[in-house]
Amino acid sequence: MAFSMATIILIGVLGGRELDSKFENKTPWYTMVGSLLGVSLALYYVIKDLSKNR
Repeated sequence: MAFSMATIILIGVLGGRELDSKFENKTPWYTMVGSLLGVSLALYYVIKDLSKNR
């Protein structure tokens, strides 16, 4: 489960960094949004997995 969480967050951060470099942003907006989205999706995944085991 921890590996899945780290993978989801890493995909969000790397995707955001790639978009920031592609659009040449001074402020890393895509990285911020990607990391927040990755954390949100990882928490959703954990909650969904834990509620399934009850």
